[in-house]
Amino acid sequence: MSVDHYDDVYGESLVEHVAAELSVEIAAGLERTGHLQFTNIYKRALLSGIDSAIDQRETFCAILDGERESLTQSRDTLVAVLDELDGTYVSVGTRTEFADALDELAYSRQETFASRTASPRTDGHDLCAYLYTNCGWTYPVLTAVARLRGTVNGMVT
Repeated sequence: MSVDHYDDVYGESLVEHVAAELSVEIAAGLERTGHLQFTNIYKRALLSGIDSAIDQRETFCAILDGERESLTQSRDTLVAVLDELDGTYVSVGTRTEFADALDELAYSRQETFASRTASPRTDGHDLCAYLYTNCGWTYPVLTAVARLRGTVNGMVT
């Protein structure tokens, strides 16, 4: 971060970044015009802030890994359901089974949202809004399930 181009590349100073990332108090110790000294107390506060940021990132990475696993399982389930179709028609004898498989997938996905531990920055729904903001949908699996139900001819909704 101590390079001439840091501000240009990242659009914020080191002090602004540390204030947002760790705290305003910790950032104040890094200001060139600041009156704080790099004491043992400040060093402990800085290291504590860093440890906390690391923990938050590890937690977020675990949440992202869980989301990826959930999407993979959901995709596999949808592929299995689609493999059972004959074109876009569900026979009368298999409509209930087809609908139940889709409903179970939707319910499972909703349970995934509900089971996510809320953090100071996100809950299960905020995470979806954040991750899929550029996708045209907030809930990709639920959107796929709804579209599949709406597309397949002969489907009872």
